Amino acid sequence: MIDYEYSDADNQSPRYVPPGQYEVKVKAFEFGMSKTGKDKLSLDLYFDDLDATLREDIYFTPAAAWKFDTVLKCFVPSKNLKLPMKGDKISINNDFVAKFLVGGTGRVDVIEEIYDDNKRSRVKTYLAGAYLTEPGAGSGQADLLGDDGGDDDVPF
Repeated sequence: MIDYEYSDADNQSPRYVPPGQYEVKVKAFEFGMSKTGKDKLSLDLYFDDLDATLREDIYFTPAAAWKFDTVLKCFVPSKNLKLPMKGDKISINNDFVAKFLVGGTGRVDVIEEIYDDNKRSRVKTYLAGAYLTEPGAGSGQADLLGDDGGDDDVPF
């Protein structure tokens, strides 16, 4: 007997994306663990121009903390929500990711890697600030247009 849980998944495996800069939209996400037991967040990034999806993993380790900061700076502004202030503590859970990342758009720089003789596409850089609306914004401390200054949308 096989125990199975239906997940309503689609057969849209990631496709090859040529190197370059693209606008993407966060379509879906999944929490998981790395083989070494590190927490990870997988984001499905949709490339409208290419009708392609690329899955990118973000690992939560002290050495990789910068990456999630840039992911937030890349996608949160397009949703007209405030970025956290330096030092803010955040609970990253389903509600947080759904509200602050899913549906957000941003620009990424894609590179090609070869792993085990297979080519694969990977996001090299999340281009923070593509949707920031104030000069000099991008530090992660900008007050974005469209935010009324209330704390209703800030989970931290």
